[in-house]
Amino acid sequence: MLKPDLIIYLHGLGGSPQSAKGVLIASHFGPLGIATQQLRLSIPSLAELSPIEAIEHVAAQLREASPRSVALVASSFGAYIGLHAMWRLAQEERAHVTRLVLLAPLINPWDSSSSLLTTEAEAEWARRKRFPVRDLESGELVDVHYGLVEELKSLGPAPVCPTIPALVVHGRRDAVVSPSQSEGFCKIHPTARLELLDEDHSLLGDRPKLLGIIEEFLLGPRSVPAGGR
Repeated sequence: MLKPDLIIYLHGLGGSPQSAKGVLIASHFGPLGIATQQLRLSIPSLAELSPIEAIEHVAAQLREASPRSVALVASSFGAYIGLHAMWRLAQEERAHVTRLVLLAPLINPWDSSSSLLTTEAEAEWARRKRFPVRDLESGELVDVHYGLVEELKSLGPAPVCPTIPALVVHGRRDAVVSPSQSEGFCKIHPTARLELLDEDHSLLGDRPKLLGIIEEFLLGPRSVPAGGR
């Protein structure tokens, strides 16, 4: 198994490069010799967020990371952006991305079993042209423009990159993005492995367990020292 040289981490909606899971992954894998690059996806800002610009930014960063071996780790809305970015790259441009880790991924924004973008919320968003989204770094509500929804409609559900081994981790108690989205994704992704945990959307209830699952997927199982049990 080829050990990644770099983890590129993509945060969720309203998050930042200082998101809890991104910091957790960076602090865990740094001592193992793998740096983490945490990208900002609120481009140009959370209030004027453009998914298309975020996708272009991630695609450019993935291109620039070559020839280093990269593991793309993406959470929630970041997974939606990351999958679209991977799809935009030619196969030879993404050949150095050897592993894909999706944490409570948003695959379809209009999934009726999820609460990230309900029919009622979208109707209110269209009427007001702005809708409050929590900035997870400041804790404040930010009025985000309706252009975000219009761009999501033009993009459609997240695509599948079937040639890249994928680990999908989702919480059974996720009330934001239904675990059925991950189950459906894994049914059509031939190399995807699904881990369902007794967690909510954050997946941070048992941090050592989450890190252990990701580490085994990226690096393989740890060897037991001689004489150990």
